[in-house]
Amino acid sequence: MILELKITTTVGGKHYSVGCSGFKLLKKEAQKAVIDSLKDLMEE
Repeated sequence: MILELKITTTVGGKHYSVGCSGFKLLKKEAQKAVIDSLKDLMEE
């Protein structure tokens, strides 16, 4: 399973552009959880 994920963040803001099929179908809380987990991965 290949998942393409594109993330765009604005400095000093909270604009996220995540390219993922089905991501927009998630509820806001689920989207935030996904974004937070992605941020944790990028910080490691």
